[in-house]
Amino acid sequence: MLLDQLAEAGLPTDGVWVELPEREQALASFGGALRRLSMEDRGRSVYVSKMITAAAAGLFDAALNYLWNETVAELRRRVAGYDPAHFFDIAVPSYGRRKHLSTEDDLVKVDDIDLLRPRARSDCSPPPAMLKRQAHFRARPALRGTR
Repeated sequence: MLLDQLAEAGLPTDGVWVELPEREQALASFGGALRRLSMEDRGRSVYVSKMITAAAAGLFDAALNYLWNETVAELRRRVAGYDPAHFFDIAVPSYGRRKHLSTEDDLVKVDDIDLLRPRARSDCSPPPAMLKRQAHFRARPALRGTR
């Protein structure tokens, strides 16, 4: 019925939905993936709910977009719990942009690519003061040869 409406409107209908067997396979795999998330994490993961709903409807490309949105939201939560000011120094290359960023509230102003940049750079380690304040923190060495 919906595909008929799309066709009547002159819109493409081929490849809009993934076939039912593929949807079933995707839905069967979500349980294993969700077991890795704590109940607390699940409770705030609205994009995971949207991802599963989109996959169930056969809209896998939309499901991937929701997964990306959840990943970015989680990265922002983690940076907020770490040291946003230090993060901005590493992640935002332009001083003109960076000078207006300093708090957790400013994380929404950071582009996704800038949010990911510290993981690819070898200088993304906490300042010595942060190491002293968070004794449980263990700095990870940069991966070499992975680019």
